[in-house]
Amino acid sequence: MTQRVGFVVFDGVTMLDVSGPSEVLHQAGSLGHHYDLVLLSTHGGDVRTSSGLTLSGTVTATDAGALDTLVGREGIASPSSRSRTSCWPRPGTRPRA
Repeated sequence: MTQRVGFVVFDGVTMLDVSGPSEVLHQAGSLGHHYDLVLLSTHGGDVRTSSGLTLSGTVTATDAGALDTLVGREGIASPSSRSRTSCWPRPGTRPRA
């Protein structure tokens, strides 16, 4: 089963915060663990990183659909781990069962 993972990005995000976890999940595919990665931003479209590179194709939380896991600067949110530092793209958004 493919898991949908959303990465919260914003102007000034550090590339390593996005590329590191993304690459780990991509490599997990060779072990049979498949992930659909989605970049989320408040406005959708392009986001400029701290190094000046552009991340394109981001979507808003509304357009992203159901997510199994959300990765953000402050932590990871999933059904089994929702700490004070975890975040969701909008109030009331929950991962699909």
